[in-house]
Amino acid sequence: MAFDAKQICRRLLEANSEEQATAIIGGSAAMADAANWRPLDGRETNFNVTSNQASDGGKALTELMTNMVDAVLMRHAAERDIDPRSPEAPQTMYEAVDRLVHNLHGGKLTNLGSGDHWLKDFSAKNLVIGVTGARSRKDGLPCYVFVDNGEGQRPEDFHRTFLSLSAGTKSSIPFVQGKYNMGSSGVLGYCGRRWYKLIVSRRYDGKGPWGWTIVRRRPGGPNDMPVAEYFSIADGSEYGAIPTFEQDMLHPFRTGTGKQYADCALRTGTVIKLFDYNVGSRHSGFRGAREALNENLVETILPFRILDFRWKPDPSRGGDRAEGIDARPFYGMEFLLLRQHKEDLRDDDEDAGGEAADDTTIDMDSIHVGDFSNPDIGRVSVYGIPLRPTDQQPEWLRKTNNKVFHAVNGQVQFKQTRGFLSTTCKLPALKDRLIVIVDTSNMTFGAHNEIWKGDRE
Repeated sequence: MAFDAKQICRRLLEANSEEQATAIIGGSAAMADAANWRPLDGRETNFNVTSNQASDGGKALTELMTNMVDAVLMRHAAERDIDPRSPEAPQTMYEAVDRLVHNLHGGKLTNLGSGDHWLKDFSAKNLVIGVTGARSRKDGLPCYVFVDNGEGQRPEDFHRTFLSLSAGTKSSIPFVQGKYNMGSSGVLGYCGRRWYKLIVSRRYDGKGPWGWTIVRRRPGGPNDMPVAEYFSIADGSEYGAIPTFEQDMLHPFRTGTGKQYADCALRTGTVIKLFDYNVGSRHSGFRGAREALNENLVETILPFRILDFRWKPDPSRGGDRAEGIDARPFYGMEFLLLRQHKEDLRDDDEDAGGEAADDTTIDMDSIHVGDFSNPDIGRVSVYGIPLRPTDQQPEWLRKTNNKVFHAVNGQVQFKQTRGFLSTTCKLPALKDRLIVIVDTSNMTFGAHNEIWKGDRE
């Protein structure tokens, strides 16, 4: 039977567990053939890289979100015929947001109010995260689906982008964060027992077909070294042929009633699906997943929308909830604490299009503490986020001991506890009244590599 790339990709997108994905792979003669699988990055010893990037599942997810933002910024630059490596290109992510996407007067989402309709409109069309599959730990682990309307990749370029651990394709582009070309492989160890990660992409110009592959842990015995490998049809070339198909619009999700979810569709861009993803026992529910992301992202740079497809359809409810979908805005820790503070804001029609209710909307400013500059290190800025009373704080913040967050372009690299403020800084009165952000976005590339290692620890 001929290999139907389009049908199998669709079935994998609709699969909601590692078990279902395994059945699809095993039922395809081409995918069951070991000759059609190649080691990630061409390395039989890639485990030492894929296992050394993030210490927990929540932190690993932020790598994917960072790459999504990069892809959207790169697309906007390409559509304006801006060479991203030229002196004329934006030199920081914040400048890129202002010049290429939407003028936020400094590139920061906190310059907007939580009810600004651009936030919801942009996120719904460009940056979406969906959660499908198991709803509770006793039922298994959920799948996470990341959808971006970014630059996308041609099938023939997968091996040096999505499937590379060392090519460094973005290292000379100043306005992106994912310069280290790990391909977000740090998530693999949290993808069930088999490491399934589906990748579907089409270049933004729409001139070529969709391409797709799935990454997995190579089947083997208990004493075999783990190897991450990807599917491509053997054709005599080094990388094989990435499966392709033609389709005008791709719908990554289905609702609880079995229909295509029309509010998330791509003509081009990228979909990445993680099967049976373990975000951490402390963050197993939908709220917990959002909390894990907030704790690891000071800011998202661009707005995201998060959709939970695991609810029972309720026709008596309005908007997405009628289809069994819980939709939430997600803009990162800083926006949450300065503009909302509580983490229970919905994003559906019955909640005024995502606008916060009067009793949850707040308007605070961060407190600039100071800057440090050095020719070899670059510039480091320190600022504080004042905290509301404990009963008005997000649950994750009440439970965590961390109060100092070191970040690069919003992505947390290192955390310190309230004890650091109390004992080392001798500021005990502030330990429960302030979140301290150490912004190292303007640190030199060399200093970044010296201080922040591959596992971000």
